[in-house]
Amino acid sequence: MEQQAQITRLLGELSGGNKSIVNALLPLVYDELRNMASRQLRGERRNHTLNATAVRRLLGNNHPYIALDFNNIASVLSERGELDGAEALHRQALDLNRSTFGDEHPETATSLSNLGVVLKKKGKYAEAEPLLRKALSARQALYGEEHPHVATSLSILASLLSDKGDYSGALTQYRQVLELRRTLLGEGHTRTGNSMLDIGTMLMELDSAATAEKMIRKGLDIIRGSLQPGHWEIYRAESILGDCLTRLKEYGEAEQLLLESYAGLVVSRGPNHRMTEEAKTRLARLYSVSGKTDLSVHLR
Repeated sequence: MEQQAQITRLLGELSGGNKSIVNALLPLVYDELRNMASRQLRGERRNHTLNATAVRRLLGNNHPYIALDFNNIASVLSERGELDGAEALHRQALDLNRSTFGDEHPETATSLSNLGVVLKKKGKYAEAEPLLRKALSARQALYGEEHPHVATSLSILASLLSDKGDYSGALTQYRQVLELRRTLLGEGHTRTGNSMLDIGTMLMELDSAATAEKMIRKGLDIIRGSLQPGHWEIYRAESILGDCLTRLKEYGEAEQLLLESYAGLVVSRGPNHRMTEEAKTRLARLYSVSGKTDLSVHLR
């Protein structure tokens, strides 16, 4: 209520001709718009008086805050698997940021990366890769070679190489990301642990499951130590370890990990989430190769 009263007061001053308060008003308006977008996308009730039309009328269609909202809403759509809608909004955000800031700006780099990720999810690798490489180059120019945003761009590009089947190239890049995150974030950071999982996953694809197991266990230990029990990232890491143990024919431990992590992801991420589906596929693979084909068919 206090923030709404402040917004109302500032809008009144703006209507009265006081243009100097726009800078004070924008952060309040933007935060409310973001909250509203999240509520709308989740189907919650909208018992508030500020709406997107009013905000866009105030800021104009080309204001960078609008591009931020395009990106935020597109990210929610992408998470829900609505990739066509996400792509359209990310393209609008990129156009706005390019026209406002030019190509060498953090917001433009973020838009390039976001659009590239959605295109990668859609399997449009030839279109995604140049966007992701432009985002990486822009971030290297803006921040230098050793920066978390650079590590993120390198990791996304490694993921693209993996999706294309270039596991050796992805492994080389993931190792670079791991060293960056060790330097920038420390050995015990969740993202450092996730980089170890990425490396382990590539080693599995390259038929080096025994080497992969050591890396994945180390990454899982870091993730367990940096997050609260029941966090979805722990379940994801346990599922990856279970898959590695399946390849090593250690079916007993693999089944326990895969069952528990799948159940945890169903609760924490939902039964239809991409990570939950991946965990189910790993469990089905275990049952298929261990002779429990009836259970495998049921999961598929």
